[in-house]
Amino acid sequence: MSSLIRIMDDIETPARGAWPIRRNDTVVATRSRGRRATHHGVTLGGMLFVDDSAADRHQISLDVTVELDIGVLAFHSDHIEPTAGGTWDVRGRLIGHGVLVPQHAELQYRGVFQLADRAAAWLTLRARIDLAAFGIAGSRRRQPLEVVADLRADAPATQG
Repeated sequence: MSSLIRIMDDIETPARGAWPIRRNDTVVATRSRGRRATHHGVTLGGMLFVDDSAADRHQISLDVTVELDIGVLAFHSDHIEPTAGGTWDVRGRLIGHGVLVPQHAELQYRGVFQLADRAAAWLTLRARIDLAAFGIAGSRRRQPLEVVADLRADAPATQG
């Protein structure tokens, strides 16, 4: 399994390649407005890109689309800063309801695991989304939507 990971400066990441995000993984979003509202959804797909062409730094990007009962949201990272603890700081853009806004998120890298028929990286994406920016009904009070998505990214075909 060592070919499925890369370690640089004591920071482990998945190995180089395009890791497709699996469809239909669970997404849960909660919002408190007097009482807690929970929104359930699924991943629609995406890609985790890992490039090791720069020997002195990590080059990682993430594109993921999720569908919740409030609509489809697409996240595109501009910068990911991995850490040795596995919690990665992510800056990017979120698109929903025809609106594009800057978005900060946290990506928890949990490792690469060998499943019965393939290998996959397991990541958990966490973001606080300001729904008012998207003009979503009932979001004027500025309670952010807390989104948690467990992502499984299948190893590139040449490494699985």
